[in-house]
Amino acid sequence: MSGGNTLDILPCLSDITEIRSERGHSFTGKIQGYSVRVYEHGISLNGSLAKFFFAGENTSTMTRRATQDAIRNLSDVLHVDMKQAKVCRADVATVINTKYKPEAYFGYLGDKPHFRRSHADATTLYYKTNKRVLIFYDKAAEAKSNIHAGLDGCNLLRYELRFIKGLNEQLKAEVLGATLYEPAFYEKIVMRLYDEYKTIQKIKKQNVMTKDIETVREAETALFAHLLHQSGKSTIDDYISQLKEENKFSKQRLYELRKKLNTIYASPKGEESELGHELDKWIYEQTKYAR
Repeated sequence: MSGGNTLDILPCLSDITEIRSERGHSFTGKIQGYSVRVYEHGISLNGSLAKFFFAGENTSTMTRRATQDAIRNLSDVLHVDMKQAKVCRADVATVINTKYKPEAYFGYLGDKPHFRRSHADATTLYYKTNKRVLIFYDKAAEAKSNIHAGLDGCNLLRYELRFIKGLNEQLKAEVLGATLYEPAFYEKIVMRLYDEYKTIQKIKKQNVMTKDIETVREAETALFAHLLHQSGKSTIDDYISQLKEENKFSKQRLYELRKKLNTIYASPKGEESELGHELDKWIYEQTKYAR
């Protein structure tokens, strides 16, 4: 903060705690879902702008207008101009009302270049780097009661892109509170959600193929690919992790094995996945028409 007394916002907060340490004197508190830290020369906030704006519910879409209103409302409750706040992290997401349970779509999503693919559990799929993370998960299970009334009882797949480090560098812009609702920036960050999705390897539906098979080796590979699809992509990840823990192969040999298994799993001999087509269509439309 370039002016004013940061302690003036303390009456706006609840659950205030005073902290004294060698690093200085500060306070923590809460306001409408945000955790607030108050220092001598500034304040920091950690929370969800969507949950703040929609009173705890974040399955609704933060349009550009809603984002602008949320920044204004946050400024009003804190009596601080949040348009000038430096944004250090941003999560961009959409919620898709799917035909099937969210985890049914994970088998369609293969590897992504330069990202580590992993499962936290059966209902959550991660793609991770040190600077950003993509997550697909069951929003209905995570949100429980905090769901838009019109979506109650629906299958809700959440696709989320998290910029966890180096936000300005990754987006090539100085991101302030007011930047979030600038037309060009809003469109750019929403399209980034789609661009990241496009580079994920898409897996076709795999049947036990007999057409064009001429050798025993080709028949074995077709059956192996089918069995891999039945058990799921995580089977490869789990198997490689186990071999790594037991030091069975060098890092290079494990890389070659993973690549070979993924090639078999992604065999082009298959049909276009109904679930994959649905997911592609929804994510494209959600990002293309976001305003």
